[in-house]
Amino acid sequence: MHSVYVASKFNNKIAVRKAYKKLKSEGFEIAQDWTKSLAKDLRDPNYIQKATKLAIEDTHGVEDCDLFILIDKQGGVGSYVELGMAIGLYSTFTVPYIYVITGDPKRTIFFDHPFVTMVDTIDEAITDFLGK
Repeated sequence: MHSVYVASKFNNKIAVRKAYKKLKSEGFEIAQDWTKSLAKDLRDPNYIQKATKLAIEDTHGVEDCDLFILIDKQGGVGSYVELGMAIGLYSTFTVPYIYVITGDPKRTIFFDHPFVTMVDTIDEAITDFLGK
């Protein structure tokens, strides 16, 4: 079974959950479901500990996946960090395969990185990945 990590802006978690449903129906395992995390509350006295735990879990999700998909509809700092991790991992281990779905392919130069494949849909990413 292949594992997948889907990155996106936190506010886009409904679209990510929809992607998870499709990916699971195709037999993929979700490497890390960050959509279950609560929004950051900087006033929380345990914020640092919670944020550290979430950052480690998400990092492991990227490290453990065979397929990395970035749904980039609104930008997002964390998802670009995750994209950078995926590119770094691919340059060393040739996994994960990296796909970006975006409405703005010129948002960052890293969308043009040779390890990144631009697609229009989750279905297109799945089909291309399974064909490798």
